[in-house]
Amino acid sequence: FSPGVLSRMAESSKTLARLALLELCRSWHPSRSLSCLPLELSRLVWEQLKANHALEHQAAAGDRDAPAAPMPCALMFPLVRDVWRASEMDLSDGGRWITDDSLGALAYLDGLASLRLTLCRFLTDSGSAQLPRLSGLQALDVSWTELGDRAAGHLAGCLGLTSLNLTGLGGLTDRGVASLLPLRRLQRLSLASTSVTDAALDYLTYYTRFPEANTDGARGVSELRWLELSNTRITDTGVGKLVAIIEDGSPYGSGEVAGHSHSSRTPTVPEPTPYPHST
Repeated sequence: FSPGVLSRMAESSKTLARLALLELCRSWHPSRSLSCLPLELSRLVWEQLKANHALEHQAAAGDRDAPAAPMPCALMFPLVRDVWRASEMDLSDGGRWITDDSLGALAYLDGLASLRLTLCRFLTDSGSAQLPRLSGLQALDVSWTELGDRAAGHLAGCLGLTSLNLTGLGGLTDRGVASLLPLRRLQRLSLASTSVTDAALDYLTYYTRFPEANTDGARGVSELRWLELSNTRITDTGVGKLVAIIEDGSPYGSGEVAGHSHSSRTPTVPEPTPYPHST
């Protein structure tokens, strides 16, 4: 082929590639698979998606100079899931951009292991029911959100969790803590700045104090190593009971209780009252 023919063929290939890119982005959907897309091509797709979104926003506003609106999460998920392979995500203080619908979209990220949702105040207890769909989730932070006891019940379905931060949940009570007992792999738990009382500690240690009640072995937080209790309604008596269990070597071994000081001597406390698990 002559140089002129080769040049025209190269130009035609670029045109075809451009048309294919435009078509791909025009029919975009969060469920689209990009598993075979090279990283370099994914950058072109991302740039085109941003350009399309900006044009749509300007057309809706009737102003070509209108500032670009934030990119919807749904546009990013195929790239995050198949190309960027996100294993950790921090959506803290997302304002009204992070809602229950966002949690549903996160289910596309089957490799997500760590998720931070601090100060995402537009999340609801009902929306949290979608989090157990993240089968690989190991660390979850929902601190200072509007979630409460119902959400804690949903989080109990995230069986792979090893770290859970519930700091600042005004709607969390002892009943919500009781619902966390199926999280057998849990190693770190923060209940700081909540309304939990001594009963929460009784719940957490229930299946160690009464192992005969754990007939199927599916409940109890025996792996817990770190527990944050600052700024709660827990009393010295409650902490004393927990310390006695720690110093006996179960269920927390050489664990650490943050937020409270205590004597190294095992306190004399009355026999704990058995609390039934939450249903």
